Amino acid sequence: MARSPGLRKALAEKFDDELKFFKGWIDKPKTVGSIVPTSSVTARKMASIVNPRSGLPVLEVGPGTGVI
Repeated sequence: MARSPGLRKALAEKFDDELKFFKGWIDKPKTVGSIVPTSSVTARKMASIVNPRSGLPVLEVGPGTGVI
């Protein structure tokens, strides 16, 4: 079964993101809180408790390569 170029690209990007996190952890283990990006499943669970009508600000902390 041949993989489509789009799937191949998506898998390569996912691997690159995970490799960046892992390298960051290897270089500075005391400053990196995770060795892999947050999964979309975890992001959905975290977002499910947020009330978008609350008007409260949301603070994003991190390198910005994951789904959160």
